[in-house]
Amino acid sequence: MINVRNKLTSGICEGRSTTSLSDCHNGVIRPISFFFQHRQLSVVLFSSSCKTTLPKLSPAVYNTSYFSIRGCESPPQSLFARQFSSVVSETVSTTSSDKGSSTKGETKDNDNKKKKANASFFFDNLGKIFLLVIASIIASLIRSSAGTRNRNTLRDTLEDIALVDPVELEELRLANSALDPDTFRTILQNVYREFPNGTCSYTDFVHCVRRTMVQLKGDAFTVELGHLVDRLMVQVLNKQEKRGNSSDGSNYDNDRMPVSLFLTILTMALYSETKDRIRILYEVLQHQEEIQKHSDNNFGDSTDDTNNGNASTQYVSIDQVRSMVGYLQDSCQLPPDTQIIPTDTKYPTQQWKRGAPEELVPWQKGNNGENSDLIDLYTFATILRSKSVCAWGECYYKRKFDKEDV
Repeated sequence: MINVRNKLTSGICEGRSTTSLSDCHNGVIRPISFFFQHRQLSVVLFSSSCKTTLPKLSPAVYNTSYFSIRGCESPPQSLFARQFSSVVSETVSTTSSDKGSSTKGETKDNDNKKKKANASFFFDNLGKIFLLVIASIIASLIRSSAGTRNRNTLRDTLEDIALVDPVELEELRLANSALDPDTFRTILQNVYREFPNGTCSYTDFVHCVRRTMVQLKGDAFTVELGHLVDRLMVQVLNKQEKRGNSSDGSNYDNDRMPVSLFLTILTMALYSETKDRIRILYEVLQHQEEIQKHSDNNFGDSTDDTNNGNASTQYVSIDQVRSMVGYLQDSCQLPPDTQIIPTDTKYPTQQWKRGAPEELVPWQKGNNGENSDLIDLYTFATILRSKSVCAWGECYYKRKFDKEDV
């Protein structure tokens, strides 16, 4: 190393040779600074005006040396600091870049591992997932089949307990072709005239109807196939006795039942279109509503209107409508399918029950105050033709009913 230094410090200044570091101090040759870093030799010459000629070195020296020639204006100390800072900054930047690249590489590796883990979990458990889906589908089908079977069982039960089937009802109407709407209205007025309080026994009701029919068309005029009507009357009376009270909440002793109940059962023999049958049932409800109003206002058991058998009430209450639906239900004039409603028991299988009149005719009061629960003729016909009631199977006809059909 000393030999290399001696060789470097020898040079020619303005054509003359010098070997001293202090020679050419007047601007020809100035001091030379050596900096060793990482086993490399750095030589800095501080003379821009000096013509320095470095001796030829051996290849080994050039391989281990780093020469940097800078201007003479800067002092040796600052140049040494610059050289050192540049080397350090290069080292730090190289280290930081290596760390950043390694961090990014690790993040990518982690993401790839996660993706591979997710993909491998799905493919590793593909068979289990497939079996789980198939089991869920099979369980849902079994549950749906069990719920349908429960509903069909209840429908079969309702059909078995029905005392009159639709075929017998059709035969009853055809056999009583003489019992038209006008004749039935006359019977209705005479019954309410004779029983102004709206209740009577079944025997008294039959006598009143027979007298009216004889007065209209003679002794030969009677209810054909009357045993079907009697069969239903007995069933309804037994149900009313078990309940202990009537549908509208009034108590009846000595087999006294609402006249509207007997008239509703008698409409089974009415030979007419559906709209005429609906009008007659609505007139029955009007009479019952009139009697109820007079009873609530303490006007006595009868008035001029009720004595004449005419009702002046234009609307009926929703409670009266529900009572009429209950009478139709008891007299087998509603299809079994529409009476079946689901219960709150849905698991493990759906359970069903026979709906009560309040459930078959849901009604929510509007914003009209006290008149919101009053029903007109058109609304009454809409309720009877709805899918939840479907009186006489009217809901199965695929056509829209207008007010003209009422």
